[in-house]
Amino acid sequence: MDLLKPEYNICKKADSSLGVKRNTMFSINLSKSRRGKKNKPSIKRPSIIINNIPNINTDETKLRKSLRSRGIGVKIFYKSNNLVNDFSTIRSAAKYLCVTSTTVSNIYKTGKSYVNFIYKFYIKENKVWIYDFNKNLVKEFDNIKKASVWLNIPYATVYKYIKSSKLYKNKYYFYNNKSNPSLNSG
Repeated sequence: MDLLKPEYNICKKADSSLGVKRNTMFSINLSKSRRGKKNKPSIKRPSIIINNIPNINTDETKLRKSLRSRGIGVKIFYKSNNLVNDFSTIRSAAKYLCVTSTTVSNIYKTGKSYVNFIYKFYIKENKVWIYDFNKNLVKEFDNIKKASVWLNIPYATVYKYIKSSKLYKNKYYFYNNKSNPSLNSG
C-alpha cells in the first residue's frame, strides 16, 4: 500500500495516523462513539477445571456475591431537576441509558456528567431485624452477613427467610428494609 501512494490517502504510512492533523470535531465524535466501550479486546477464558470438575457459578454462589456489596442506587434527573427515573442498581441505569455499567460506575467515581443528565447516587440500606416467634425485636444488624455470623448460619439461609417471611426453626423471623413490618406501618 505504501508503494502505490494512493491519491486520497492522507496518511503517510499505511495503518498509522502519525503526523495527520485532525480537527476538534473529529476528536469529539470519536470520543462519543467510544463511550462505554473497553479499549482492550476481551478474551473469554474457559472455566478453571480442578480435579476434572469445572468451576461453575451456581445460583447460590451468585446470591452470595450479590449479598457482599451494599449496592448503589442511581437517580437520574434532567437539567431542569425533573426526575427521569430512580434505578435500584447501576446496571439497570446503564441498561436504560444504553451504555455499559462501567460507564455509569465512572460517572459515580469521577462525578462527570454524561448526556446532559444529573446523576445522584445513594448507598442502599441493607439493615436486618431479627424477631422472636412472638414478634419481639431480638437484634438489629447492618447487613445480612452480620446477622448470619451472629446466628452461625449461612447468609443465603437468612436471605431466603427474609424473602419468604417464614419462621426459622420455630425461633426467629428475619426482616430487612423492604419487608420490615414496623417500617411499612404508619
